[in-house]
Amino acid sequence: MNGVVKMEDIISYKGIRTTNLKNISLQIKKGRFIGIAGPSGSGKSSLAYGTIYAIAQSEWAKVTGTSINEEQNYRIDSYSNIIPAIAMKQDNYNVNPRSTIATFMRIDRAFRLFFSSANHVSPSLFSFNNPQGACPYCNGLGYQSVINQNELIDWNKSISEKPFVLWRKSYYPKLLEKYASSLGIPLYVPLTQLSKIQVDQLLHDKTEEKIPVSYKANGKTRTHRFKYIGYLEDIETLQKDTKHVSSAQKLSSISEVKICPHCKGTRFSDNVLSYKYEGKDIGELYTMEVSDLQPIVERWLRDNKQQSFHHLLLNVNAILRGMIDGNLGYLSLNRSIPSLSGGELQRLRLVNILNSHIDDMMYIIDEPSARLHVSEYDAILKDIKHLRDKGNTVLMIEHNPYFLKSTDYNIYIGPGAGDSGGWITDEIKERSIRISSNKDCSFEKMIYIYHVTENNLYDVSIELPLQHITAMYGPSGSGKSTLAKNIISQYPKTEYIDQKPLRGSVITTIATYSGTMDDIRKAFAVENDADEDYFNFSKEKGQCPTCKGRGKLIYEVDFGKTKIEVHCEDCKGKRFNNKALSFTYKGLSIYDILNLTIDNLIENNIFAESSKITKQLELLQKLGLGYLTLFRTTDTLSGGECQRLKLMKYIGKRLKDKLFIFDEPLRGLSNQNSMNILSLFKEMTVHGATILFIEHNVIGFTSCDYVIEMGPGKGKFGGRVMFQGPMSSFVESKNWEIYKEKL
Repeated sequence: MNGVVKMEDIISYKGIRTTNLKNISLQIKKGRFIGIAGPSGSGKSSLAYGTIYAIAQSEWAKVTGTSINEEQNYRIDSYSNIIPAIAMKQDNYNVNPRSTIATFMRIDRAFRLFFSSANHVSPSLFSFNNPQGACPYCNGLGYQSVINQNELIDWNKSISEKPFVLWRKSYYPKLLEKYASSLGIPLYVPLTQLSKIQVDQLLHDKTEEKIPVSYKANGKTRTHRFKYIGYLEDIETLQKDTKHVSSAQKLSSISEVKICPHCKGTRFSDNVLSYKYEGKDIGELYTMEVSDLQPIVERWLRDNKQQSFHHLLLNVNAILRGMIDGNLGYLSLNRSIPSLSGGELQRLRLVNILNSHIDDMMYIIDEPSARLHVSEYDAILKDIKHLRDKGNTVLMIEHNPYFLKSTDYNIYIGPGAGDSGGWITDEIKERSIRISSNKDCSFEKMIYIYHVTENNLYDVSIELPLQHITAMYGPSGSGKSTLAKNIISQYPKTEYIDQKPLRGSVITTIATYSGTMDDIRKAFAVENDADEDYFNFSKEKGQCPTCKGRGKLIYEVDFGKTKIEVHCEDCKGKRFNNKALSFTYKGLSIYDILNLTIDNLIENNIFAESSKITKQLELLQKLGLGYLTLFRTTDTLSGGECQRLKLMKYIGKRLKDKLFIFDEPLRGLSNQNSMNILSLFKEMTVHGATILFIEHNVIGFTSCDYVIEMGPGKGKFGGRVMFQGPMSSFVESKNWEIYKEKL
């Protein structure tokens, strides 16, 4: 990697001012593995994705004449020697359940042709997206949505007491009574006491003859004749009825997704599964773990001398081998892409790239250490270095010190977040990780979870100490999430806090969600002797009359098929009307204050007179959200930002007997921000809470009292409790060694 670097081997960027970047310039050496590090919100993504990747996209669009899907907002003076770039983020926006690993990795075609050649039938038959090849019971999805009948039916009620929860029409209960009477089914006897035949009639029967029913609607008595449709038969049509969205959503919430009992999750019809090669059908191959499938494909490749077969299996074997090397051997080829984590999808893309023959590209990888167990670090780093050694340039956004030590060199952005970041700085010294375990920690009361058997867990029992912090570690796929789900079902006082986006709209901001907005409105109202509604863009007194407080206008074109959003020209996106903006607090309008970062509001003592607002702002800062503005809408926050904001609901409140399960709360955070979150967990236990967090980041060990380690591997090689006990015992065990060497 040493030697003279020619100018044509350097990518140059001058005067970058994208988002919070402070007119920075840098040079990137082609063919290097480069880390981009710094605190959360310092500008790493603005540099890597908002500028470097966006410029590459723009230049590629010029050459190819293609359009760019995303709006380009980078600001820069000049750049040169740009090469094509591919972004490998941790996001997974694929919601198509028919997109599987086999289709994503482009190896389903090879399998279709292979089975076609081996059995002399059409290749299209071996596709679950083809009606002829798909299982007719699940339509090729491999699963069925099964409604929990106990949520819909109160079996202890009689027909006269309306035992069914969801009826679409007001006349249905009367129709049920009439129908039951016509068959001699008792109206005043609980459903549990009816015969199986009678219950089946109520739930599944359909009449040809119409039954006259009198009922009230809009205050008037009406009489009509209707056919009777069994309750569950009607519910099945309700699931597909777009006119009753709320009822359909209710059904979805009480439905369970179960493997299709007919195709056993293979997605294929019985006809397709009747065609085999050496005793194996295509469905069996697709449902195997890749670690089991690859040796079979390799043996077929070795034993098969036909050139056409050999060519088909060669690429399949290389991809399966790459998945195993990338610690993805626990997955199966018919696993749907939407069900994968962002990290799993990122590693799948890496396998595809390493099997390609395209070089001299730039790859921008977003936190490859995220969701990785320490045992997987070296394997993923080996793949990234292999990508570099093929002649590519790799930019890696990371916090993990172990990963940053493996690069050719690093670019540090900081020194702080938001307005305090945006400069290229010297290496930012992270707070060192010190493990100090309290041997005197006593666990007086425990939560016991018994005999969990699901997925790869078999008869697993654990215990959690009340009012303490428990950390759960182990490889992805080792059974952590399955165990957490069962804890929720066995211990009803559980709050599960994941990194899913917050439900909200353009009206929901950090200020409104955190509760800070109410107090800010009061402060403005008192200062200006004005109505609080002036400081609410959801109210007529305060909102811009043109955009109704949205800050943007939506226009429909192409007969409503396409919607275009544009900034409101009247309020310039501020949402408030001129009257509302004329009021000030310490010389600042409501819009000015909401658009200052939380860090700036604290630093400038804007609300020094209000201890309540100050405490709320300091808590947001402690949650690692200080670089954001209060006006930031919740629908634009990352998963980690959402998870930390959700904590606002619980800090400082009495939490006796409440169990909180956090899913990777430290993912994507610097050491300092991680320690802040862990200190908040400690504060929650003081107020009576019990904390269980699922993590991969080893800094979590610094603040936990108790450890549960799952493993030893993934899938069928996992599902066991490798260690369970106090942190003080864990650091003295052999299990600690693998974590210790990655600190």
